[in-house]
This record gives sequence, C-alpha cells and structure tokens, in this order.
Amino acid sequence: MKLKHFLLIGTGFMLFGGILVAGTYTAGAQKTIVWENGPKLLDMKEHTEKFKANEIKNLVIQAENQEINIRQGLDFEVTTQYEKSDEPKVVLKDQTLSIRAKGKQEYPMQISLEDTHPEITITVPKEISLSDITIESSNNRLTMTDITTKNLAVDSYSDSWLSFIGLKTDSVTVKDRFSSVDFSRLKAKKGNFTGEGSNFYFYDSALTDSSTIVAKNGSVRLNDVDVPGYQLTLAGDSTFQVNNETREGSSFEKGNSKKGLTIEGKDTFIEWMDEKYQNSMSEQMDEMDDMDDMGDHMDQQMDHMDNHMEDETE
Repeated sequence: MKLKHFLLIGTGFMLFGGILVAGTYTAGAQKTIVWENGPKLLDMKEHTEKFKANEIKNLVIQAENQEINIRQGLDFEVTTQYEKSDEPKVVLKDQTLSIRAKGKQEYPMQISLEDTHPEITITVPKEISLSDITIESSNNRLTMTDITTKNLAVDSYSDSWLSFIGLKTDSVTVKDRFSSVDFSRLKAKKGNFTGEGSNFYFYDSALTDSSTIVAKNGSVRLNDVDVPGYQLTLAGDSTFQVNNETREGSSFEKGNSKKGLTIEGKDTFIEWMDEKYQNSMSEQMDEMDDMDDMGDHMDQQMDHMDNHMEDETE
C-alpha cells in the first residue's frame, strides 16, 4: 500500500513539472524547473556591460560555482549569465574592475530547456596590458586565453579547474587546494606555485628567473618547460620521472639551479618530459601510423587478388 502511495505521489510530481515546463516554455518565460524543497522555476538573466579600455588597470574576480572565460577581443566588456536571485556584482572603482559572483551548485533534480549554468565572460582588448589580475576561485571552471598582465595572483580551492593559455606576465603566484591548474604557453619571469591535493600541469612554457613549486599529496607535470635549471627535493611517498623513466633518489639538480626552478614534493608524483622526447614519441607514432596504412594497403591488394582469382576460376 505504501509503495503504491509513493508511486502515485511521484507520478503526480512528474505531471506537475511537465505542465509547468510546457506552460512556461509556451509563454516564452522561464524554461527550467528544479527541485529545491519542492518545485521551483528558475529565472535566468543575461547582462552585458561595456567599459572604456583606459579606465581599467586591474581586474579582481571573486567567484564560486561559475563558468568563467577571460579572452581577447575588441572592446572591454563583461557578460554575465545568472539566476535572477544570484546577480553578480560588477563594480569599477579607481581603475579596478571587481567582479563578485556566487552561484548555486547543481540542483539534485532539474528539467531544463535552456543553459542554466552561471557564466562570466570577460573580454579584454588585444592591445591592453593589465597591471594586476587577482582571482579567488571556489568550484569554478576558468579559462584565460592570450592575456598580458604584469602580475597574476590566484587563490583557488574546492575542486576548481583553471586553465591559463598564452599568458604573458612578469610574476605569477598560485595558491591552490584540491584543484587542477594548467598553464600552456606561459611566458613569465618568475612564478611561485603552492598546492595541496593539487594537480599542476605546465606545457610549452618558460620561467626565466628563480621560481618555486611546492606540492603536497598531488601531481606536477612539466612538458617542454624552459628554465635555466632546476633543483628538486622529494619527501614521503613521492616519485620523479624523466621522459617516462623513474629516477631513484630524493634530490636532483640540473643546470643553473640558483636562477632556475626549485621543486619540493611530498607524497607527490612529479613528471618531466622534454621537447626532444616528445618529438621522438611523435615520430614513432607517425611511423606506426604509416605501418598501419601500409598493412591496410596490403590487405586491400590481397583481397583484390583473391577476387581476381575467383573470377578466373569461374
């Protein structure tokens, strides 16, 4: 009897939700219904605000549960997509553009006919070089592409995923907890990276002055990274691999370590792969592809010969 009762209630909720979604969609209003202590309609908004390029020197972002994209473009503008009750605050004061946004985590149940994820898109003019960018991130997905700034400071935690592509800067500082931070085509004088339970990845990047990476209970992957030298120290259950070969020991040094990169890892996996090894691997993969193509060609020839012999037999 109880099971039948629950099934009837569940069916009623499904019908009710379907009626609401259909009604709001037909009316051109809200297109999303979620369950939050009962059925609730989401009212999504979108807003774009433009600024004069010479008005902004610094950028400050404090965000939670957001999809963030910082990119090059023609005009300096900020576009936000948000639930009406969670409107971000965008303030320009003393040449500092501050963006504060706190969205909700995903609802346990949702029926949607539109994109409901909170989003922030920041467009920076191509000719602009900023003085300082400060980012505080919690459970965000952030991508920054081809931005130039004198200083970048990042404080991230709680399952954020941050990707910096083509960043040019004098100094970059990252403090992270339990997130993933990727740098591709980074060009910096110096960098300081600290992580706990973090995954750091550097690809095709250069650090020209003394820099540090301190990692605990995480991973550090350096792929085709240009530094004057490095000094690496391992503690706890850590592993150091160079071009897929595990190195024995707890201390390693190469090149000009005083002006190079200092790495400290505790209970951390550290991998270093250089450009020559990558090129060699690519050539091997190309050779394997050529052999596969040759094998396919020979199989086709054999099939053709078999068919020809069958025709002659007939």
